[in-house]
Amino acid sequence: MTDACRLLARLVGQPLRTLTYENPNRVLRLEGGHAIVETQKNPSGAPVPVRWVQDAIDGLYRDGELRVNKATLRHRRTAFVGAVLRELPDVEVLTKPQRLRVTR
Repeated sequence: MTDACRLLARLVGQPLRTLTYENPNRVLRLEGGHAIVETQKNPSGAPVPVRWVQDAIDGLYRDGELRVNKATLRHRRTAFVGAVLRELPDVEVLTKPQRLRVTR
C-alpha cells in the first residue's frame, strides 16, 4: 500500500498539476502531519492534512477507482489530492466524470 507521507516527501518541490484545469500546486514541505502546499492563490503555502491524501489513496486502491470531488473526498482540497494521486505510477486520469483509476 502506498504511504502518503513517503509519496508527499518524494514530491516536495515538484510541480503538480490539478486534474481539471492543470493549475500548478507544489508541496513546499511536510510539517506536523500536514503538507504545506503552494498554489496560485496561496504562494506562501497552506496546510493540507496528510490524512486526507492517505484516505484518498486507500479508497483508490480499495475500489480501483476514485471520483475526485468534494462529495466523495469530503473536504475542500480535492484538486491538490487529485494532483498528488495522479503522480502514482499505476494510476490514470479519466474524465466525464473526473476520476482516477488504478491500471494494474
